[in-house]
Amino acid sequence: MARTATGTDVVHRARGLHDLLRDERPAGERDRRLTDRAVAGLRGAGALRGWVPESFGGAGLDLAGMVQLVREVTRADPAAGWLVMILGVGDWLTAQFDVRAQREVFATGPDTSTCQVLTPKGSSTRTGGGWLVSGSWAPASGCRHARWAMLGTRQPDGSSALVLVPTDELVITDTWHVLGMRATGSELLSGRELFVPDHRVLARAPLTRGDFPTEHTHPRYRMALVPALATLLTAPMLSMAEAALEHVLDRAGSRGVPFTSRARQQDSPAFQLAVAEAAAKTDAARVAADDAVRVLQQHAADGTHPDPVLRTRLRMRAVHAVRQCHRALDELITAHGAGSLAETSPLHGLLRDAQTAGRHALIDPATSAELFGRILLDLDPEITEML
Repeated sequence: MARTATGTDVVHRARGLHDLLRDERPAGERDRRLTDRAVAGLRGAGALRGWVPESFGGAGLDLAGMVQLVREVTRADPAAGWLVMILGVGDWLTAQFDVRAQREVFATGPDTSTCQVLTPKGSSTRTGGGWLVSGSWAPASGCRHARWAMLGTRQPDGSSALVLVPTDELVITDTWHVLGMRATGSELLSGRELFVPDHRVLARAPLTRGDFPTEHTHPRYRMALVPALATLLTAPMLSMAEAALEHVLDRAGSRGVPFTSRARQQDSPAFQLAVAEAAAKTDAARVAADDAVRVLQQHAADGTHPDPVLRTRLRMRAVHAVRQCHRALDELITAHGAGSLAETSPLHGLLRDAQTAGRHALIDPATSAELFGRILLDLDPEITEML
């Protein structure tokens, strides 16, 4: 096993992957999954160990560190950043399972990777010593790079549970034909009557209420589940908006304004206003996301669980941050000009990836606002336990 890298090491090494990930990005887009070279680079840098428990060789990142890592990788390739995030969440949640399950998952070392589809798209039937699980789950980002899958199932009593299944027991169907985030390989997993022993089954509802069964002591294992996931989803979006801003500013002195006498965009007041607005929106998104990280980490360090108002407020804050990133990207692409939409332009890929990443169900604006509004009005949220 390789030497355990510290959190600082991991982020520094991820920065050193930029050239490799940029070079591999076209092939990943073409094949609709990260290339072997890209995955090997991420693993070699320890970027897929950020939330593996330290006792199994993990890097020991807190939420702020994971956000920083995802942002850093995303700057080179949004799909790679997305998988660092998603597979990291798989490791984070694996640490909540019975220690016997953790030993199985990490038996081959810290780079095993666990993809996940947390929505209960499967069914479970009780059998001796465990459950028979059947279903189809998608989108399972990074499933072809993972040895384990964490899948949502519906129990006979109507409750939801998460089960851990080796990916070699599942059928992977190539269904990922999408606008953006093409290289995440978010394909369909399916299986029928898969035996899952009791120690690889975890009830979902207690996690959302702050009842964490893990024996690990790091505060990240006591973070409020849903707002932490929503906040983490802002990381790739923010990085894409910042990359777009950097690209547009870098070329403002060499591009003219069509159908005007201005030879440089940077001399145009309209362009100046557009980039200022985009930068302000990006700044607002970063402040909102970073403050949510601070609040979540403080509660975890104090051993307290945020109340429903704060949890749904933080989720809504993540939605707002993602919206600001979308708006900033739109303004930057309009300011830069129609050349942004050429396939050879980095802005073209950023636009596609942001449109796809920003539609994750956990940061759906309407659902998040409904939940927040119901909680503010002291009404039963009723539509979900995911608060």
